[in-house]
Amino acid sequence: MFEVLRESIESLGSFVAVLDPAALDGVQAKEMVEDFAQLERLASAGRTLVSGRVAETGARANDGPYRDAGAWMADVAGTTIGRAKATIEAATRLAALPSTAAAFRAGSLSQVQVEAISVAATANPRAERALLVSAATDGVRGLKDACARVEAAASTDQAERYESARVRRSLRFRRISDVEGSLEMRGPLDLTARVMAALEPIEGNLFEEARASECREEPAALAFDAMVRMADDSATVAFESGGSRAPATIVGVGPVPVDVLQRLVHDSFLKALITDGTDGLSVSHLGRTIPVRLRTALEELQPECVIAGCHTDRHLEIDHNVPVEEQGLTALWNLNRVCRHHHRVKTVKKLRIVGEGTNKRLVPASDEPP
Repeated sequence: MFEVLRESIESLGSFVAVLDPAALDGVQAKEMVEDFAQLERLASAGRTLVSGRVAETGARANDGPYRDAGAWMADVAGTTIGRAKATIEAATRLAALPSTAAAFRAGSLSQVQVEAISVAATANPRAERALLVSAATDGVRGLKDACARVEAAASTDQAERYESARVRRSLRFRRISDVEGSLEMRGPLDLTARVMAALEPIEGNLFEEARASECREEPAALAFDAMVRMADDSATVAFESGGSRAPATIVGVGPVPVDVLQRLVHDSFLKALITDGTDGLSVSHLGRTIPVRLRTALEELQPECVIAGCHTDRHLEIDHNVPVEEQGLTALWNLNRVCRHHHRVKTVKKLRIVGEGTNKRLVPASDEPP
């Protein structure tokens, strides 16, 4: 089984390596795209079915950078953790949906189609065949609408559906490049609508400002600007009430263009590591309290969880590698910023962190001399 798969991969790799699109006419190019699309669907089917087995058996490194099968899958497939978890969940549901699984194995369904059908058909198995027909005739958007109708009709408990949506709520930030980021928000309909309703009057003001300056802006762009203005207004109110003002945080985002910093500098507090002549490496003391200079140095040097392969960059916790109870100092060389998962694993299993930068690993304390 493995030999056939690996020989096929090697053969395909050799074909793609010498592929010259310029040598194809339009008809040939069209046919080849269709063939590659079929191949991609088959590869997705195989990967999905087998990834479910990986999750079922727990065949991954529990102490490594992967907090769960979804994180492992995201790394292997080069995708987001959310997409990877959706793939694994679809694999689990397919066990009870033989018709969908057969169509997936035959290359008739894409990954997106299978995930949508598996959720809806699990809620109402009798709708499975109708959804497969929809997948073949209605396109992805039409299929998703059909699946939504099936899910709504299958649920007799609206409160249960609402709670499920509440549990799955999320707000994710993703850095796309050194100048662009992305926010994705998901949750119960009334709460997401509440956010949009709060943005509406701000969007109206921005629209009038744009029209007055004879500048045409797309509605989506105005919605983005409205959200930024709402965040700035909220930060200003907090600051005037005696809190700290932090409308934008650069730490953890990474390098940004100089002109961006110049735009921020007029109303921002800038942190400097060495301007006052203090060397962060020399700051150390007993106790858990972490001085501002050390905290700033850590944020700069460790913008994400230091464990190799774990790129979590929010809600990081500062860990004393050698615990304070064991006379570990509060010093830069003994401190690491880690995600909650790896912090818990290190503490519970009494491990140590070794390595450099954000490419470190967890080892038994006995393997790391004091």
